[in-house]
Amino acid sequence: MPKGDLLDFIKAEVDGLIYQSTVLDEVKLGGRSYPRTYKHIIEIDEQQLSETYLTVVTTLNESPTKVSWKVSIEGLSIIREFKPQITAETSSGSIYTIHVFDLSKVIKGGKTYELMISCDSSKPIVINGFELIGVKPLSGVSTETHYRAGCVLINPSETYITKFKVMSPGTYNMSLLMNLPSRYSSVDITLNNLHIKTLNNLLGLNNIQLTNLRVGDDNILTIRHKESSEIYHPRYVALFSILKYRLSCNGPEISLSADEVICNEDLCKIMVSIKNEGDIPCENLVITGFSAGAMLIRDVIPIVKPHEVMQRCYNLKNVNQAVTFKAVYKKFGRQCINELKVLRP
Repeated sequence: MPKGDLLDFIKAEVDGLIYQSTVLDEVKLGGRSYPRTYKHIIEIDEQQLSETYLTVVTTLNESPTKVSWKVSIEGLSIIREFKPQITAETSSGSIYTIHVFDLSKVIKGGKTYELMISCDSSKPIVINGFELIGVKPLSGVSTETHYRAGCVLINPSETYITKFKVMSPGTYNMSLLMNLPSRYSSVDITLNNLHIKTLNNLLGLNNIQLTNLRVGDDNILTIRHKESSEIYHPRYVALFSILKYRLSCNGPEISLSADEVICNEDLCKIMVSIKNEGDIPCENLVITGFSAGAMLIRDVIPIVKPHEVMQRCYNLKNVNQAVTFKAVYKKFGRQCINELKVLRP
């Protein structure tokens, strides 16, 4: 039976979009051979965040009561004692712990923040990584959000099962923060008896993204660590967080089409239609044009409103046989690229 548990931290409909940042670097502190202090710069590219949580994943080989450490951000101390929300001990004596900090009143976004952890322990402590979950306010957009964090250790042939309800059935996205011990370890993820994904050939801490999941009123998520004849250590797969969210909108969706193409030798006049087929504005859209590997134009459009169609006329020199236009924009924090290839008449 898997050891450990996950705790609820966000379970509500929030105004805005989910902002997620994950750091997967492993750092050792304390003991006799490692530094006592770790500093990391957290860069938040959004101007404003709310409902912000920082989750730190750590591993140690002695009792947490024998560890003293201090965690601060921007010089403001947010913890002075080693008191994790969840502790899970392995058969070899290693202890996995999770610290979740509510930084809603500390981090507002639009700048960089210095996270500092200082540690004093007789044996080394490993910081496996951390993730930042926040909400970016956006008018007219709401997100049903479920965020659970903690630690669950799953040995080979064991299955972790979690049941959950949602406010309304529909299409959800899911993010799993997991540590896989070996590239030979294999994990099956199933939702409501439907196989979603198999994880293999992964090593260490990973952020697993699952998109466009059909979710009903009552749901069962299972994570099974498959038995393997391969020898690897440690044997368990560690699950640290589950983020489930559903947006009230589909986001921006940019499409390109060529209305007119007139070429004379190596000069071309191309009229391009740009349409936002989504349901929220597309901000800072970048249109680029390439021919034979050379960039011919770069056009930045501040905003394209939902269902708006705009035309841009591009006069291009040194055009080869074709021009490839790319529309580069962000959709809920992720970069999207749509292409249009225009051939010379």
